[in-house]
Amino acid sequence: MSDWIAWLPLMAGLVVLQASGEEAVFRGYLVQQIARRTHSRVVLILLTSGLFGFLHIDPSFDEPQALAFMLLTFGFGAIACLLVIRTGSLSAAIGFHIAANWAALLVVGTELPGRGVTSLWAFDGSAISPLMLADGVALLATWIWLQSPLSPLLPAPAQT
Repeated sequence: MSDWIAWLPLMAGLVVLQASGEEAVFRGYLVQQIARRTHSRVVLILLTSGLFGFLHIDPSFDEPQALAFMLLTFGFGAIACLLVIRTGSLSAAIGFHIAANWAALLVVGTELPGRGVTSLWAFDGSAISPLMLADGVALLATWIWLQSPLSPLLPAPAQT
């Protein structure tokens, strides 16, 4: 555990860089490019989140777990996309991504060189499925909240 604590500041800082970079590419660049070509929020979300989920496939998982993880990252990407659309800024999506990755780092753990997977609570592999289910429920609740009619998700096309 002391090794894990010693690595924590470095890992926490790297999570900020990693999450910010992914959001800049997926919800920054790709969302802008696709939004210029379509005013369909569904197309925008499906394309960016589908690619995000696909690129997060983990070949070390068995097939059902890999598919579940891909679907969770797809859902995560969809919610991050909705955050960008609703707020008009990457900030909320970056914060959401950093918080999710920090939670994963603390709960699920990370692989340290020569030390295997370590975390604050040291869950074994059997705990991953219930954690993925809880993550899925949290993502669904967030999706429902973001769909509430607080404000339009996409501005109307400009009148010419």
